[in-house]
Amino acid sequence: MSETFKKIIELIEKGEVIISNHGYDELAEEGLMVKEIIASVMDGKVVEDYPEYPKGPCVLVLQRDADDFMERRK
Repeated sequence: MSETFKKIIELIEKGEVIISNHGYDELAEEGLMVKEIIASVMDGKVVEDYPEYPKGPCVLVLQRDADDFMERRK
């Protein structure tokens, strides 16, 4: 598992996740619910890791939604 993804999971477990208004808007445009993403994060599979991304470390994760549909989420 990537270090970036491990840190994300740790933040979720601590309840220290902050999502910007812009982030909520982007998720809403894609029909994604934060609650669903967080609920299924432990089953996510890292597709790509970007530890040196210019805006900060990020990771592309493949998860299943409530309808058991797989999507790529960054």
